[in-house]
Amino acid sequence: MRAVFYNQKGMTLVEAIVAAALVLIAAVSMGALATQSAVFSRRIDTVYTASYLAQRRIDILNRLDFSQISAAEESDVRINSDGNISADGNYLRTTEITSDFDANAHLRKVKVTIKRFKINMDGSILDPETGEMTFLGEAIVMETLFSDVT
Repeated sequence: MRAVFYNQKGMTLVEAIVAAALVLIAAVSMGALATQSAVFSRRIDTVYTASYLAQRRIDILNRLDFSQISAAEESDVRINSDGNISADGNYLRTTEITSDFDANAHLRKVKVTIKRFKINMDGSILDPETGEMTFLGEAIVMETLFSDVT
């Protein structure tokens, strides 16, 4: 009978191929995970910034006298990530005011909508093919009620 030696040094070709395949699978998985993480991080940043901008607008309106709130209505105002009106901003803000909400003269409903749009490499905001703006993700909408009852 032949003696079997289990303490031989080195690897067989099959073992090397299996090891290389496992390393390749792990590397591809980690690359995909890193890519998805970056995409998710950008989406979260957009949602967080848009939420901040909507809340900031509501806070500013909260400082106004109740009679001045209705005059704060606006449509598609271009703002930057600080909430300031800017021709270079990449967010659109719309503020809708509903007076006499629920048939009550003492209530105003305020709805703030923030949308982030894509800026092209040449700095333009319109899609060259469609001539329309391309928005990134869903719009962020915040609504609240203001009252003059003390």
